[in-house]
Amino acid sequence: MTRRLLLSAAIAMVCASCNGRKDQPVLDFDRMREQPRYDAYEHSPFFSDGSTMRQLPEGVVAVESAHGNDGVESGRVDGHVLMSIPIAITADVLARGQNRYEIFCRPCHDVDGAADAPVARNMQLRQPPSLLEPRIRQLPVGRIYQAIADGYGLMPSYARQLTLDERWAVTAYVRALQLRDGIALGDLPSDVQAEASRALEAGGRR
Repeated sequence: MTRRLLLSAAIAMVCASCNGRKDQPVLDFDRMREQPRYDAYEHSPFFSDGSTMRQLPEGVVAVESAHGNDGVESGRVDGHVLMSIPIAITADVLARGQNRYEIFCRPCHDVDGAADAPVARNMQLRQPPSLLEPRIRQLPVGRIYQAIADGYGLMPSYARQLTLDERWAVTAYVRALQLRDGIALGDLPSDVQAEASRALEAGGRR
């Protein structure tokens, strides 16, 4: 619709010029392209103090400070990296973590975390590590979170792309990937053991 309007306006201007008529409206496109604006720190007569940049209202805090929990925000408490995920882990959280992982992490770390993706194989400086390596599995969850939030080595920070909760959701999903093939049946909760045993028995009878 916008393209049609612009095309119609252009045709009208051309026709008016060709016919020599002065009663046709003239559209001032320069006025639309060059609108008044101010750069950062530039003087502005619009505000009484002459400043373009405005002070934040009193009491405003950063969105990510709303938790009021340094461990949630930084992945560490009193200088110690968190050993457990500080948010409630639900199916929805893991689903969100999987969604964000497959968008931002999968290109390098692959769908299963093994870092065997085409992008990873073609990295010339250094290939990303497999998230399934024993040394990565043994990292505290707070360290995994920090790598996502702050970046590590050639991996950039994803703090701009992922919200605070999404970073922890991805951390939880990475931990789920690591546990998928590396946890013994006897280490599972009793009800999960029973369900897993039934599934194994049913598979063996097929």
